[in-house]
Amino acid sequence: MKIYILLLCLLVLGAMLVSGTEKTEVSAEEYAVYSAYLSGIENSPNDGKAVKLIVINDHTTAIEGSCSRDNIAKYNQRITKDELRPLFENLQTRSKESVSPDRLFNIKHDYVLLDERTFADFFRAKDLEGWEDFYKKYPDSSGYISLSRVGFNTTRTKAIIFRKQNCGPLCSSGDYILFEKIDGKWKDVGRFNCWIS
Repeated sequence: MKIYILLLCLLVLGAMLVSGTEKTEVSAEEYAVYSAYLSGIENSPNDGKAVKLIVINDHTTAIEGSCSRDNIAKYNQRITKDELRPLFENLQTRSKESVSPDRLFNIKHDYVLLDERTFADFFRAKDLEGWEDFYKKYPDSSGYISLSRVGFNTTRTKAIIFRKQNCGPLCSSGDYILFEKIDGKWKDVGRFNCWIS
């Protein structure tokens, strides 16, 4: 019986490797960047109240093509267009595949990982009035946040993410957020808004 179970486990593992279904891992450095961003959320953009809960998409999102790195460099004095190039190239490469983060964020607030389908269910029957149900279920939250993979420069001293936040009927935005490693910690050093509604 033990041999049968061992053979079955080996067959399942082999099938996973052949089919490519093994999980792509989020690196510790990515979690550190995500945590730096999420820890900085203090107030809800929906109502201005203090945030006690962060609701995060349980899969990484694609990046926006509507913002060029030239514009980001133009409006952010901390980085040049040439410095942004490797960050964007790395971000584009890594963001081709959506991954599912584990509960490894190191942030001061409680948080929930919520899949897109469950989030969309709030609005299927009620359209924008579904926000009332969302905030009943997730009170004192900052809405629904989707994060891209993290793009790094070659020395891992700068990083960039794309973030979408949905927080109400007229409360949504998409932003690139730039980070710099200062004294061994990731710091949010600039944002560039791509769209807002």
